[in-house]
Amino acid sequence: MQNIWKKIKGIYSLIRFDHILITLLSIVITSIYLAREIPPIPVIVLPLLVQAVVFVMNDILDYKTDLINKRLDRPLVSNIISKNFATNLAFFLSFLSIILLLFVPLNIAIFVILFFLLSIAYNRWLKDKLLLGNIAIGLTMTAPFLYVSLYFDKITLFLKVFIIAVFIFGIARELLKSAQDMEGDKLIRHSNTYPIVYGLDSTIELINVLLSSYIFILFVLILLSESLLSKIILGALIVLSFKISFDLVFKEFKLISESIRKGTLYVMFIGIISILTEAYFVNI
Repeated sequence: MQNIWKKIKGIYSLIRFDHILITLLSIVITSIYLAREIPPIPVIVLPLLVQAVVFVMNDILDYKTDLINKRLDRPLVSNIISKNFATNLAFFLSFLSIILLLFVPLNIAIFVILFFLLSIAYNRWLKDKLLLGNIAIGLTMTAPFLYVSLYFDKITLFLKVFIIAVFIFGIARELLKSAQDMEGDKLIRHSNTYPIVYGLDSTIELINVLLSSYIFILFVLILLSESLLSKIILGALIVLSFKISFDLVFKEFKLISESIRKGTLYVMFIGIISILTEAYFVNI
């Protein structure tokens, strides 16, 4: 029984269930905000399956790099999940995704395929290129909001600005991850990521510039918001972002990088909740 539970936790980690949950919340909450309704199940589930496939493929392709970086949080590195099982899971999830493509509108199917190709390009090539991988991840983080906007053919100024904020934050978060993986990326992938080319100190400076831009946009969102609760939540995001920036400057990176990475997930979650609160105070 203990081994079964361990494997379930390994699959949870392999498909990044926490990220998938955030994507699910993004789709549902943005749908409520824009249209006061929830899309059909195939429309909701399709991007979640595709995202899971991408994460599994990423772990398979980055196995040697993750070994060098001692990423024991990766189930393949910690031997909780075998590469053969991960490969079979990727094929199975891909099969389910292809089936669901038949049950969604054509424009939605094309959107999902394009972002899937972008994710594959990131795993195979863009990840190793100066800032291109970071920009690609920034784009993929905006995907759930653009996806819902495309489905309902509707968008607001608040959501447009929010998407810009997510894009900038996504670049900063990926730079943080690139800094974490410097050693393995250099030895195994021969990458030219920003941290490898310009060093850790310069990377932290760039992350803080991006976080400053993100905080500025949050202030703009506060001005645009018609919900007092949303303004309070956005204010909490500003405080949390300042805390992340402060820790990057004044604490040793190796000691705080993982906690900051998890903290950025909280930022993503709290940001989504701000859309939900806005939904109940805005008449679209």
